[in-house]
Amino acid sequence: MVISKTEGTKKLKILLIIIFLALLPVTWVSANQLGTTFTIHSKHLNEERKIVVSLPSNYKDEPFYKFPVLYLTDASSQLDHTASMIHYLSDGISPMIVVGIFTPDRWNELKPFTRDKQPNPKAESLRKFIVEEVKGFINKNYRTLDYSIFAGHSLGGSFAINAYIKDATDFDVFFALAPNFAMGNEVMFEQLPNAFAHQKQPKVYFQFEGVTPFTTPINSYARLNTMLLKYPLLKTTHKVQLFENEDHMTIPHIGLYRGLTEIYKDWFLYIPSIVEDKKAIKNHFQGLSKRIGYQVNPTESYFRDLIGAMISMEHIDTAAYAAEMAKEFYPESHFSYVLLADVAHAKKNATQEAKWLKKAIMLSSHDVERQSQYQKRLASL
Repeated sequence: MVISKTEGTKKLKILLIIIFLALLPVTWVSANQLGTTFTIHSKHLNEERKIVVSLPSNYKDEPFYKFPVLYLTDASSQLDHTASMIHYLSDGISPMIVVGIFTPDRWNELKPFTRDKQPNPKAESLRKFIVEEVKGFINKNYRTLDYSIFAGHSLGGSFAINAYIKDATDFDVFFALAPNFAMGNEVMFEQLPNAFAHQKQPKVYFQFEGVTPFTTPINSYARLNTMLLKYPLLKTTHKVQLFENEDHMTIPHIGLYRGLTEIYKDWFLYIPSIVEDKKAIKNHFQGLSKRIGYQVNPTESYFRDLIGAMISMEHIDTAAYAAEMAKEFYPESHFSYVLLADVAHAKKNATQEAKWLKKAIMLSSHDVERQSQYQKRLASL
């Protein structure tokens, strides 16, 4: 086959653009703005590697609450916008811990296959580092739920698909954000049917850009859609999405936002529903737990806001019901007993208020400032 000079120049430009997109994120912003950096010595990578852990605002104040974890490749480019979005959306979606993994040699580490379609051993070492060493570190040092999400963009999206193919049980949700199915990675199309055939499936999001000079994203979108038609049982768990008005660099934000708000749809329970039926609180969180796949508990801050609103609206019985729920979920938290004290105060029952304040004082010995506030309140009764 003879390639004309024009065609050769065009292919060279496309190759240079692909390489540029693969290398560009390394030079982006520092990922230290929203988290704490740790260095882990990896036996799989045979070197030290940095990760960044970004915590939700209620992590410190709610020591009995446990959190799902989102793991993210390309910490240098993706962590800041991802963590800030997720933390901002807390209460609209679940508050969660966000872990960014630095991938400085992303072209060689994130690409699952070589140009000649051979498995990339560096990508496999990175996968084992994340699954075994990073997850192990996070679960040991933080209050985590047994529910984790993995997300990667571009070559990181290809890496996420390969991680799903390797072991779909490693994470509960996979986000392949604008994945690259070119330059050897198209071999994953041959491997995906076997992954789709497994009985127990996580949620998987394949998300592609519509604004692109390349045919690969749209062709990959169409090919995956056709492939999944053979697996009707995966209709509710596997999403292949084309964002017609988004490009390669906007997908990691828009796609992740759309996916997370879908997973945690109707997370927030509005006050009118509770006013109508106080049992709606328990029913709501039981329903969320069943749909999402893990035990979802209201946060303590949710209870504080809700009970304060119920008292101000003079729905004291509903406030009392919610306060008992808070104690049931968080029996060792001083906040639970202050909420019970607030209800007793609304009922003008000073004896009960004093009882709950004494319990709160006993449980708040680690927080001198709050303990002092409770002591002053008790003394004023």
